Amino acid sequence: MSAPLLLSALDPGRFSADKETQELCKKDGGIHVYEKIGLEAGRFPTVIPDAIKKYDGTRAGTIYDKYRYEESHTLHKSHGYFIYRYRTSIVAIANGKIVGEMVQYTRSGEPGLPGITCPETISNEKLINAVFSLENEMTNPFPACPSGIPKVIKLTPERPPTLVRERVAGGRALDDDVWRRGIKCDEQTKIDRWYEEPGTGGKLTGTGLQFFGPEGNRCQSRAMPDSKHIICDKDGLSVLGFKRQAGSASVLLQRFSKTGQMVSETEISNVAPAPGLIASYRETGDQIKINVVNSDMNNTRLVKCYSVFVSKSKLSPHESAARIGPPDTVFQYPDCDTKE
Repeated sequence: MSAPLLLSALDPGRFSADKETQELCKKDGGIHVYEKIGLEAGRFPTVIPDAIKKYDGTRAGTIYDKYRYEESHTLHKSHGYFIYRYRTSIVAIANGKIVGEMVQYTRSGEPGLPGITCPETISNEKLINAVFSLENEMTNPFPACPSGIPKVIKLTPERPPTLVRERVAGGRALDDDVWRRGIKCDEQTKIDRWYEEPGTGGKLTGTGLQFFGPEGNRCQSRAMPDSKHIICDKDGLSVLGFKRQAGSASVLLQRFSKTGQMVSETEISNVAPAPGLIASYRETGDQIKINVVNSDMNNTRLVKCYSVFVSKSKLSPHESAARIGPPDTVFQYPDCDTKE
């Protein structure tokens, strides 16, 4: 007898609540598509959140300004346990018709004894992809984007990283999750998921990006594991992050075309003593400047801001003629030169 069944047998209330959860799940659980909606040309079906957030933590917003997206939940008590019914719906604004919905049930757990969820393999993202699709995406909606041999560029700073300033941080460490997953670049590109390949013990091996390929279908490309920022421009996008290595931190800048092909990868070595937060990337004439913020919360909560300069003139004429990154980008955390 499996552990969950054994635990349920020892607790008749839990057994009854689990049975009711499974029956409710069979009744209306899962993803239900009532009307398929074609993708708008070059735009992912992203949820644009409402200006006012819902107090219960669920999401609500619009898709293409034509459909309402709503998450909600209800609960009732069963044999001493709570059973939650989570519902996500997509409704046409013009006529109020439900075009798709997802229903999932969860029996609450307790310390040391987790609850159960049914069905387990569904998600809000799967609902959106099931409702909004192209006719020829039924079997393989996200094939690999066109690949090629990207140009590899290596740059070395003219001098070691300079400690520009240091200050005492607030009551917590600087948040390393500056780069949020979601729709970027006017809804033309989407951050899909972090890759976790089998046999790696959950090690992050890459960042998934979705594009509209040359044929107009959605496709997927892989970027670096330690992505921190995604920067859009008229030609495509840049993914900026750290290269995994021992010793000092090196920054990678990967350029993707609008159709998902990686066109170049620029490595800038020794930008800081260790990876931290990339506060800014600037190009002024021939010079590249990168600011990295590091924090050490073990002792004094000291935050150190490092600045490094790189000359593009060291590249060959062909390479230096190519734009290798965003010209002037300041991110969420203050630039080293910015007074707070």
